[in-house]
Amino acid sequence: MSQEQRNSTTPLDEPPARTQRELGEPSVVSSIEERLIQADNPDNIILWTQVRGEVKRQDEEAKDQEHQRSSEKVQLWCKIVFSAIAFFTGIGMLIGGLKLGVFISGAGLFWFVPDYVKMFLRGSKETDKGGENAEE
Repeated sequence: MSQEQRNSTTPLDEPPARTQRELGEPSVVSSIEERLIQADNPDNIILWTQVRGEVKRQDEEAKDQEHQRSSEKVQLWCKIVFSAIAFFTGIGMLIGGLKLGVFISGAGLFWFVPDYVKMFLRGSKETDKGGENAEE
C-alpha cells in the first residue's frame, strides 16, 4: 500500500459527527431569541414569539414521543420475559410431575394467545361478511 493510499483512508475508530451544542453553534431557540431581542417592530416581536413557542412545543412533543416509544419497548420486553419464564417454568413443572405446571404455562401464553385468537376471529368474520354480501 502506498503512502497516498494510507493517507486517503479514514480510520475505523473515527469519532461520530458532533452535535450543534458540541460544536458551539447556537441552537434554533437561541437564534430565534436573538432575533426577538433585535426586533424593533411589534409585529416582528409577535411573530418571533409565536415561532419560538411553536419550536418549543414541537421539541416537547418529540421528547414525549421518544419517551412513549421507549416505555412501550420496556413494556414489550417485560411481557416477553415474563411469558417465557412462566411458560418454561410450567413446562418444567409438568416434566417434574406437577399438574400445576399447566396453569403456569397457560399464564406464560396469556400475552400471546389473545392476539392469536383475535387474529383468527377477525379472519373468520371477514369470510362471514363475504358470504352475507354474496347472498344480497
